[in-house]
Amino acid sequence: MRKASKLESAAMDAVAKHCSGKWEDGEASPDCWLTIGKKRIAISVATLKPLREENSTAPRLRFDRVVLELFERLKTALHNVVPDDRVVIVTVTAPIRLSGKTAIALEEQIRAGLLRRAARVDIADTIHGNGVRIRIVRMAATCTSKIIGFVHNPAPQAADILLDATETLLACLNAATNKSPRISVEDGRWLVIANSNAFPPIKTWRQIYAQIITTEFDEIVMVSSDSTVESLTAE
Repeated sequence: MRKASKLESAAMDAVAKHCSGKWEDGEASPDCWLTIGKKRIAISVATLKPLREENSTAPRLRFDRVVLELFERLKTALHNVVPDDRVVIVTVTAPIRLSGKTAIALEEQIRAGLLRRAARVDIADTIHGNGVRIRIVRMAATCTSKIIGFVHNPAPQAADILLDATETLLACLNAATNKSPRISVEDGRWLVIANSNAFPPIKTWRQIYAQIITTEFDEIVMVSSDSTVESLTAE
């Protein structure tokens, strides 16, 4: 029988208390079982790796029509270009005044980056007055899109925060999916993420997850170092 680690146990204790339930270790899959009333939920547990400490405010993201059109163009153009073992993360500073031309330039940069063999490719540029960062990471895609994009207000470290946090969350989801093959359970399957990072705040993690989206779990909750339990899938 697989035994939960000390960190996993602390996270599960917090989730059980939050849900007024109780938990127990599982076999190899799932990691744990959470019982809430008559429901018995399969639980996978993962740990978010530490991020660099940032003395900054959370990135302010834009979701207006121009932003949505920019990334829709990219996703359409690159749908069959990005390999199954790659994910592309893009950040662009606001405001975007030349959406069409910016999308074309970004597509060219991404295509060039995909030709490199490195496990991670980082590109920084200025396109039509907008600061652009592109990070291509090698991992099995567990999300609904291979292109993940953010438009943010100009601020120090904003792009680094978004790139690092997105890559870390992707790796966490990927590891949880790979170690716990999907099983059929009547009452659902949850992922519990132990997060010792004080920054960025849960709002930013939710905004990042909203661009990732995985169908592997019915619910994903994040447990902070002070045992606060919050849903990652909440609006």
